[in-house]
Amino acid sequence: MNRVTLIGRLTTEPKVSETETTTVLNMVIAVRRPTKDDKADFPLITVFGKLANHCAEHLQKGSLIGVDGKLQTSRYEDETGHMTYRCNVVANKIDFLSWGEPRDEDEADSE
Repeated sequence: MNRVTLIGRLTTEPKVSETETTTVLNMVIAVRRPTKDDKADFPLITVFGKLANHCAEHLQKGSLIGVDGKLQTSRYEDETGHMTYRCNVVANKIDFLSWGEPRDEDEADSE
């Protein structure tokens, strides 16, 4: 089983890009650890397609979201020859737990 469920706030504005076939949105959220010291983890969340477009319209830095998805890892060799591993969450469901105003097209394009 590969299932991840998280609740957190966006730490930056979402980044949207297009491939030949779909829209891709990447965002980082702060997820509090259940400890007394209030530390957090900062997973990268990747969203595709119509859900990515919907997130781009409504989410901004500080938005509170719930994420349901799967863990995905990749690896690559950097310019120094060092093998680098990356782990992110590919979302299949995003719950908007705090709503912002729909983003203005000009504002979204300027970021």
